[in-house]
Amino acid sequence: MRIAIAGIMHETNTYCREQTPLSDFYVVRGDDILAGRGQESAPGGFVSACEELGVEPVPTMVAMAQPSGTIEAGAYDQFKQEILIGLRDCQPVDGVVLTLHGAGVVDGIDDLEADLALAVREVVGARVPVVATFDLHGNIAQPMADALDGVLACHHYPHIDMHERSREAVQLIQRMVNEGLRTTIHVERIPVALPTTTTFSGIGQEVLACMLEAEGAADVIDVSWFHGFPYADTPLVSSTVVVTTSGDRQRAASVAKQLGHVIWERREAFQVEGLSATEAVSGAVNAVADESNSKVGPVVINETSDNCGGGAPGDGTHLLRAMLDAHLDNACFGFIVDPEVAAQAHEAGVGRTISVRLGGKSDDLHGTPIEAEVYVKALHDGALILQAVGRGSQIDLGPLARLVVEGIDVVVSSERFQTLDAEPFLAVGIGSLRRFLRI
Repeated sequence: MRIAIAGIMHETNTYCREQTPLSDFYVVRGDDILAGRGQESAPGGFVSACEELGVEPVPTMVAMAQPSGTIEAGAYDQFKQEILIGLRDCQPVDGVVLTLHGAGVVDGIDDLEADLALAVREVVGARVPVVATFDLHGNIAQPMADALDGVLACHHYPHIDMHERSREAVQLIQRMVNEGLRTTIHVERIPVALPTTTTFSGIGQEVLACMLEAEGAADVIDVSWFHGFPYADTPLVSSTVVVTTSGDRQRAASVAKQLGHVIWERREAFQVEGLSATEAVSGAVNAVADESNSKVGPVVINETSDNCGGGAPGDGTHLLRAMLDAHLDNACFGFIVDPEVAAQAHEAGVGRTISVRLGGKSDDLHGTPIEAEVYVKALHDGALILQAVGRGSQIDLGPLARLVVEGIDVVVSSERFQTLDAEPFLAVGIGSLRRFLRI
């Protein structure tokens, strides 16, 4: 059995001022895709599953970029055509697995995933199984699902199971080829835009348990709960439940509607209280100072409004300024994206004191630059291997610096990347602080 691997992954924040060009994408082809075996990423999971299950992986092209603005039309068309040509050239194949995001928007195309899935289906024909995996922060519609035989979103946020869902995609294609299984997919849209919600506690864990229980039915192949991506000005924005069954469309719709009702009934429980930077810092300080709390450990302030993982610039200064105003000690902030300051620190070298204008350079929403004399405490080239989400995947943050700003350790990167791993901190020697605060 031969299964082709392809995909385009981008979480598109249409509110970003600049479009995303071709040059912003990281592209892997052929043997470079196969080299991802063992990584806990979607492409790596495809390769590992194929090789472990006795399937020949046929790599074409996978393109991915950090969450950012609307994709330039020419960039998307180039990637799309390369994938389609690659699929034509590698025929015959027994199936296709696509690694997608679910929130891709192209200049002139609201639904990247639907456009690509329909084009792939046209190339391979109706009889070849095509199964796709997704980030659960996708905005999903029925036309895309109708072009696919399986729609498998990761179940968890943080996304620790992308590779596991890739394995399930390969196994589903095996069943379709070997057993003659035919699937039906129903997309149930719920008119809510959910805030970022973890699946490891609280309401997120509770609702996911309902989804997984429904997935246990013999005729239900998969239940995928898409939380949705609200930072897109398109008609697709919503939470959705996507149910795949063994050919019974009415059954798929019934299960999806029941689970959609679960979300709708609990919609108020998803609401979270927003804090100002000053309120968050005050709360963190009080938690540390509370001697009755024997379990207090590192106190984390999660500053979601400047999350690179949602398309933000990552150079916000509101929280750092509040930390400086509170005169914190034994605290760190990271990481802030400022290639100019990172280069300045590398040029000066460890042990030097330099004058900087840190952060606040991308727009007028995320604060103004912090002007300060800072001490260069550690430097790193920024080449890291993830140990949490996407374990084993390589990232390059560019020149990385640890600066001391009025007693607070600040990690500065050159490239945008969301704060989802300890490696950037460990790389510059931050790993043993008893109390710290970070984005």
